[in-house]
Amino acid sequence: MHGVVPRSLTKRGGFARSGVLRRAALESTIKIISGQKGWTHGKEKGAHNFIDNLSSHGFVARWEVDFLKPFFSKVRNPLEHGPGEEEIVSLTTQQTDWAIEFSMSWIKTLIRGM
Repeated sequence: MHGVVPRSLTKRGGFARSGVLRRAALESTIKIISGQKGWTHGKEKGAHNFIDNLSSHGFVARWEVDFLKPFFSKVRNPLEHGPGEEEIVSLTTQQTDWAIEFSMSWIKTLIRGM
C-alpha cells in the first residue's frame, strides 16, 4: 500500500490529516492567486482577507465569498488552530470527505479562472 497511496491517506497518516492538507492547499491556492495577480498588500491576516482580495477584483463573485469564508471560519480554523473556549470540533469520515472534495473542487475552479 505504501508507495502507491500517499502516507497522508493511509491508516498511519489518517484521513483527517489528509483533510487538513487539502484545506491548507485551498488557502495556499487563494494566497498564490492573490499574489500572482498583484492584489496582496501585506496587511492580510488570514484566508478571509485573501478571499476579499480576489472578490474586490472580480475574480470571485459575492455569492462565492459567502461559501468560502464560512468554510475557513467553521471548518478549517477550529480544526487547525484550536477552538479556544469553544467546543472541540471533530469531523466524521463523511464530513472529512466533504471537506476534501469542497477544497479540491474550489482549487480546480480557482486555477481554471487564472
